[in-house]
Amino acid sequence: MKLYLDAGLKELIELFHHGAVGASVMQATNFDKTHHFFDAGVGSIYFQQISAILKYAEENDLNDQSEENYIKKVSFILQNQELSQDEKIQQHLDLMSHFSLQFRNLCCRLSEQNENWKFWHDFIHYHGFIYVSYFLSIRSGNWHLRNYCLKHVAKTAQITDCKFYSRFLPFHIADLKSFPKSTIEHFEEGGWVVNILGRNMHSQGLDEAHESCINREVKNAMSNFFTLSALTKLVHYIPFRAKVLGNIKDQLECKRKDFNNSVNRPSFEIQNITSYRENIESGLFFRYENGQLKHAFNSKVVLTDIQRSDLLNLQKIAQEHLGKYIKICQSDGIFRYNNTRKIATFSTKTHSISKVKRELKDQRTENSLLRKQIAWSKEQNTPISDLQQFISLPRAIVNHDSLPYKGDKSKTLGIYHSRYPEAFENKLHFKPDCVIIDGMFILNSKPLKSSNRLFAHFLVSLFNRWIIPYIQLNTKEIHIVFDDQSPQLSPKDIERKRRDEKAETTAKILISETTKIPSDWQAFLHNRENKKQLVQLVSEKFLHFAKIALILARAL
Repeated sequence: MKLYLDAGLKELIELFHHGAVGASVMQATNFDKTHHFFDAGVGSIYFQQISAILKYAEENDLNDQSEENYIKKVSFILQNQELSQDEKIQQHLDLMSHFSLQFRNLCCRLSEQNENWKFWHDFIHYHGFIYVSYFLSIRSGNWHLRNYCLKHVAKTAQITDCKFYSRFLPFHIADLKSFPKSTIEHFEEGGWVVNILGRNMHSQGLDEAHESCINREVKNAMSNFFTLSALTKLVHYIPFRAKVLGNIKDQLECKRKDFNNSVNRPSFEIQNITSYRENIESGLFFRYENGQLKHAFNSKVVLTDIQRSDLLNLQKIAQEHLGKYIKICQSDGIFRYNNTRKIATFSTKTHSISKVKRELKDQRTENSLLRKQIAWSKEQNTPISDLQQFISLPRAIVNHDSLPYKGDKSKTLGIYHSRYPEAFENKLHFKPDCVIIDGMFILNSKPLKSSNRLFAHFLVSLFNRWIIPYIQLNTKEIHIVFDDQSPQLSPKDIERKRRDEKAETTAKILISETTKIPSDWQAFLHNRENKKQLVQLVSEKFLHFAKIALILARAL
């Protein structure tokens, strides 16, 4: 039903059913309301199709077919006093059978010319009639009609969201073949339905009858629950309540003549069908001219070729999908999971709330970055195009989304382990020819207060810890790489300045070999000037220590 709701039935529901009633009909949560809307909707569209066929036949002079001519013929049969009642019925049936044949031929011709006609013709004569037939099979207890409808419902379930029925119905129909003959005969006699009152065309399904019996038993229990004192209070209370309601009506000026006149269901349904037809006539349900499939009430909705192909070939797609599922199940007889075929409908793709929020957040972030970029460009008096300079090689390790990894070096090592496992399976030899050491990592080694009172002591300990072991292994090249302390303008430099404005750092101090080690080493390093001096001091002293170490190594 959702396919046709998006195609135009939703507009009918919104016109005549509001609030909770309209929502229950759209979501099919209330069987009674949904059934009566579907029944009235199919009937009104069917009446409109018959009227359109008669009008088309009259305009094209097809065998003198017109609404007035058929009314005259039917009136002549009914007013003929020489015919008995059975003869009148027979002539009426002959007339309608002749009209039915011509009606089907014209419908097939117009369905080939107009896609809207074909779409709604299939809705009435296939899906609508199958639903009505299945409902009548339950009310009459017709076993064969029920099986016929289920076979078609099994196909339709393949293109809906009812994944359970798309798997269950084919196996249920197959299981009927293995039932004993006595069981099938019992079902043919009406054993699959319940007739509580024993009246004709009043049978109910097992679940429906169960609900009906429960409601009746609950009402009986409630009526038998009142004690004599409770009934006495109720008798005294009802007249008082009626008087209060009468006073409220007088104050609200409820003077409608039909206020106390209820409308029976048949006349109410006829009024609904009439109201539906008035709106259907203004829609694009049945048109004679050639045209592509469009929304019944909104011609501005443009469909893609995929949507048109799916909506016009629903039965064919369902039949093919069901055939594939049956072949798969027949191969090993296992109750397999069945993925239903998704149909491209009139409805547009909706985004989840989380996705919409994420897109809005990304848009706000992008706007903020653009504003900062423009402000920086004005401050530096530099075009934005000159600020966006990229190098050929990446500045850092990146993930699959081309975003740099952020975290400590152990995480980076873990990334290397997972991405290049073979490099760690073959152990490296212990005599490297060349070594590259991260100098900034050396600087972040916190000095021990017990053995490092001055910077001279700290520099000697660093050299002994990081350089001497490689000199002893006769390493040919030892490189120590420090960050450039005075780089050109870059995004990283901008980020450094922003963080320095918020961070609490110590004052700048002049350092030398005789300077005492500060008590808070990290606070000392947070000052960029201090770090720059430390890099220069370490570089100079390491070169001096290296010359002495190489001379001693050669002497040994």
